[in-house]
Amino acid sequence: MERILEEGASFLLFNLTKKIRGLPASSPKSSVTISPETEVNYCGSNPHFVVKNDDSRMKLHAEVEDVELMAHVWNSVNQCDFGVCPRLKQLVIGDDCLQCVKGLALVGLGMLTKVEIGSECCRKGEGVLDIRDCAGLAEVRIGKGSCIGWSAFMLKNCPVTKLVIDSGCFSQREGRFEVSDCKELVKMLIGSDCFTEWSECAFKNSELVELSFGDGCFLNLKQFAISGMSKLKKLNVGSWCFTRMKGQFDVWQCQGLQEIILGNDCCADWSAFRIMDCGVERVELRAGCFSHCEMIVLESEE
Repeated sequence: MERILEEGASFLLFNLTKKIRGLPASSPKSSVTISPETEVNYCGSNPHFVVKNDDSRMKLHAEVEDVELMAHVWNSVNQCDFGVCPRLKQLVIGDDCLQCVKGLALVGLGMLTKVEIGSECCRKGEGVLDIRDCAGLAEVRIGKGSCIGWSAFMLKNCPVTKLVIDSGCFSQREGRFEVSDCKELVKMLIGSDCFTEWSECAFKNSELVELSFGDGCFLNLKQFAISGMSKLKKLNVGSWCFTRMKGQFDVWQCQGLQEIILGNDCCADWSAFRIMDCGVERVELRAGCFSHCEMIVLESEE
């Protein structure tokens, strides 16, 4: 019995031993060693939820405030419901986690301030990343090569100030990108080779200051249109973006816009490039851009 109390054991083994030996009751430790490689933490009502291995007995609960998944964990899980954590403040997912999960929904979590997904996560399943109505959310980051087979990214009605998506994310399936009603969003940085198969990209009622795409993004896009972003100052599109389809490039009523840069071979088959009612001071279209363009309109605000 002394060895069991010192080294730790399951509650079942502890109770059985207590009955057999008739010893007085005592509480086992909260951390139990199953083998030299595996440690299980019984979280109970602990607000700090840390996952260090793949043990399935760790369950999310209503008292959780901070979730941290260490690298390489929960890769056999296909469903992860953070909606059971109404007090969640931070969600940090390490590299190579949740490989089989079928989408993530972070909806109506009013205390959530930070979402960070590491590199090479969520690569085997198909799903949707839906983040909306999180009244305290300030920052969203996604590491490189994550969510490659997912078909939608939605960020709606959140006071996010910065959105960063690293290279190679959302890259293997057709899908839809939408950012709407994020009125505090200042900077959106999208890395190279993201959303390569996606044909829809929408920005609605958001006050961006800087919007940047890396090389090779949104190859199937048919229209790039932004309007009414009065605080937008810089629009930077990397090389080889918007290359597979015919389409139109429209920017209007962005009174603060100062600079537009498109990298090599962007929009090669697009028919129109229109900048209207904007205070643009510099437009740079690099080699191969709009090589089949039929209409170019540049109209400054009066």
